[in-house]
Amino acid sequence: MKIQRIILSTTAAISLCAFPSAVSAQTADAAQPAVAATDAQNATTQDIVVTAQGRAQSLQKVPIAIAAIEGKTFQQRVILDLESLTPQLGSVTLAESPFQRTVAIRGLGSTGGNIGYEQSAPLFVDGVFGGRGGQFVLPFFDLARVEVVKGPQAIFFGKNATAGAISIVSARPTREFYARINGGYEVQNGGYIAEGIVSGPLTSTLRARLSVHGSRKGDYLYDTSANKPVGGADEFGIRGGLEWDATSNLSFYLKGEYAKRNADRRFQLACAAPGATQVSFAGATVECVEDQRLSSGAINGPFAAAFPPGSDFDNSDAYNAVLVTDLMLGEHKLEATTGYSAFTSQNQDGLDRSAIGIATSSTGEDFHQISQERLLSPTGNRFEYVVGGLFIHARHRVNQTVVQALPILVGDYIQVDQSSDAYSAFGKLTWNITDKLHLSAGARFTHEKKDYASTVSRTLDPLQIAVLDVDHFPTNPLAAFPQDLTRSESSFDPSGTIEWNAARGLLIYASVARGTKAGGFEFFPRALTMPVSPSAIQYGEERALNFEGGFKTTFAGGKGQLNGSIFYNKLTGLQNQVLNIAILGFEDYNAQRAHSAGFEVEGFFNPFEQIKIGGNVAYLDAKYDRFEFPSRNVNYTGNRLPFAPEWSGNGYIDGKFDLSPNLVLNTHLQVNYTDRMSFDASNDPADNGRPYATVDLRVAFSLPAQKLEFAVSGRNILDKQNIRIFSNPTLLSLALPALNPRGVLLTEGRTVFLTVKKEF
Repeated sequence: MKIQRIILSTTAAISLCAFPSAVSAQTADAAQPAVAATDAQNATTQDIVVTAQGRAQSLQKVPIAIAAIEGKTFQQRVILDLESLTPQLGSVTLAESPFQRTVAIRGLGSTGGNIGYEQSAPLFVDGVFGGRGGQFVLPFFDLARVEVVKGPQAIFFGKNATAGAISIVSARPTREFYARINGGYEVQNGGYIAEGIVSGPLTSTLRARLSVHGSRKGDYLYDTSANKPVGGADEFGIRGGLEWDATSNLSFYLKGEYAKRNADRRFQLACAAPGATQVSFAGATVECVEDQRLSSGAINGPFAAAFPPGSDFDNSDAYNAVLVTDLMLGEHKLEATTGYSAFTSQNQDGLDRSAIGIATSSTGEDFHQISQERLLSPTGNRFEYVVGGLFIHARHRVNQTVVQALPILVGDYIQVDQSSDAYSAFGKLTWNITDKLHLSAGARFTHEKKDYASTVSRTLDPLQIAVLDVDHFPTNPLAAFPQDLTRSESSFDPSGTIEWNAARGLLIYASVARGTKAGGFEFFPRALTMPVSPSAIQYGEERALNFEGGFKTTFAGGKGQLNGSIFYNKLTGLQNQVLNIAILGFEDYNAQRAHSAGFEVEGFFNPFEQIKIGGNVAYLDAKYDRFEFPSRNVNYTGNRLPFAPEWSGNGYIDGKFDLSPNLVLNTHLQVNYTDRMSFDASNDPADNGRPYATVDLRVAFSLPAQKLEFAVSGRNILDKQNIRIFSNPTLLSLALPALNPRGVLLTEGRTVFLTVKKEF
């Protein structure tokens, strides 16, 4: 079965800016942007440079809630994906539906499995928008840093970022030679990782960087029907970059990468009814216990030949490239960014989450997108400004098949083709009233049009249904159900911020910002009874109006930092996809009103030179204030938003001890906590994720003279089991209500990596 998902992204970003002078914030292996001199003079050695507001600034100087993680942290802690990243961040959660992963910031994320949804908290990789999970298969290796920006981001991350954005910045070529090799073996499940990096000058004006990554996520589950371990994934990535100083005023940066991921099945069947351990249906009996065992495929029945046990898989290949041009024009800098992104995938999946095998599915995509320009004035003047524009062209194509044996034998071949064009203009003006008081106001206007066409071709022929997948279109379908729809909408999103440097090392700010996420169409436009109404397969725009106040302080001569924020986000038209298992289809809604409110605090302190203590805590009150559609028997008013734990956070202690002149011990101990949360708007107790705490530990010995390090890195070292990252009903839930079987996805338990790193 073959599913192709191709995403073509073109980003052209033009910006003009000027910095009177700058200092380098580079590390040995990652080129970081320069920080304006006025910021650098007050920066501490533990400052991280971020570009969330379009120019390089110290993290402590940015008047927004933002978390930043340096690139070296990803290598040290073996953070390879969003699943291992989110525990490091307060109020950021991850859930994985059958069709895509969802990142939620402050409880706001794209619910359900509609691959037509763009993320409310999208990825931006080197400025290229990534609203689809398949665009960036392996983004977390050889990085400069990752910035997680919280709250609506209409101006600088203007493409649908109503919850916030995750900006990933790859490491650039270095001006001096640098090389690194590192590898590791995961002893618990038999995984591994291997990386190699080489960077440096080719000439006095041309620099290059090449990075290669290979890894294996070990199998942590067992497929009882196929008699083999499953749950793992093989990943490979290669990235190359060139940076050329054409003149003293003109430079170019070109990056290209390829990544591949082959993954096993991870969903399992678990009965919510107390004491239930097995399910017997359609001549098959399978386990129904939430543990490290699952079943797959079809033991018998109409799909057994084409869908035997162990035949689930999800394979992806991704291709990305970006070209950045910087041109100095007097005191201004002109910046243009063009990006290309594509991916293909092959997938096969069972919708009943067991080897009973009464329903199977497959999918596919095609997409292309963004171009942006902006104009920045020199920093340090009384008035600073940003103006620019955005162009997006997108095409998104999907092929999908669904076959089911309950309540009748039916097969559907679904074809979706959507194209969209979006244009926007934005601007921001900052008035430096005094050297301590600053007032900013900005806005973005966006117009977007989407043209959508879909066809559901249905067959009742058992012979065709038995082999139906995306490579086998039904030769004589019983009926075809086409839809041809268009949406056109405009939005205006203003924002304003006041910031006060109340004292040295203390920033206080308040802001108000509105963000808009465009409406769209359901990419699974089928139900048991066809045709589906046009109103049921489209959803309107989502709006967020966020009020926020916060502070950032650096104290004890730079030995400590403490940042906090309090927010209230008023949401209208919150986009929701709800699985209606009775029709084996999805329904899309715009919840009338909802809110997300709470506070976040994070910081660290170095009581001694060898010890660093830090962490973060987040409280979240996120609920539907009104979500009712009587005609569809839906009323979720008062329920918590999905992916919105009331409490979350972590605490850590780092140690660095010189055992001898050439032997250093580095330690990291971290405790993570995530409260109970739901995975859809219904808040069904059977599908809630339970609260959990995990403990991570890293112990490393380094030999500085040899640039060599040996480490043991453990996540969830106490082996906390059965941590849910998704759960929903299956077709068996309708057939066997007394047992209440659910489709559950569990994360892996303890992992322990033995790693070695050598730098040159």
